[in-house]
Amino acid sequence: MHYLHKILVNVAELKEQEGHKPSKEDVRYFAESSTEDYYMRAFDWRETDSAGRWKDEYPKQVYFAKDNIGWFLQELERVLASQKHEIDCCLKEISKYGETDLNKIANGLWNITDMFDKTKPGYNDFTAYYLSKLGKLLHGEYISDSMFFNASACTARLYQNDIEQIKAAPQDWALVMFDYHN
Repeated sequence: MHYLHKILVNVAELKEQEGHKPSKEDVRYFAESSTEDYYMRAFDWRETDSAGRWKDEYPKQVYFAKDNIGWFLQELERVLASQKHEIDCCLKEISKYGETDLNKIANGLWNITDMFDKTKPGYNDFTAYYLSKLGKLLHGEYISDSMFFNASACTARLYQNDIEQIKAAPQDWALVMFDYHN
């Protein structure tokens, strides 16, 4: 499947590293190099020269917050909504069989006889998978379902404080759009 990933870049930090005002290409390259170590975790193939399948929606690929702070914040709200949706889906799958107590889930998973054990409803390989995915999303590990990466903080979590920093200094931030496959 293809996923649109949005990479948040702190342009002010990049400017300090480069010693000059970074161009769109500098920002795009920084986003690409900051995420290349996530091959086989967040993507198995990606388009980084454009937004790929989303190039009609994101023709510029690199967007500076200072150019349109309202649009930029709206994109970040979409990231938050997407991440919350993924978390809610994991919770739904974990509690599909009515169990929400983490101790009971852990004990139930520990006591299955093998990954195909059907004797304990709700405790199977998929339960463990969604529990793991939930932990990764909440921890900020960069995976395909994160669909976002903050290159400055090296996390896939978008926090409210990040949004406040962007509002306070929009000239310091950019988003780069990549088409990922996983």
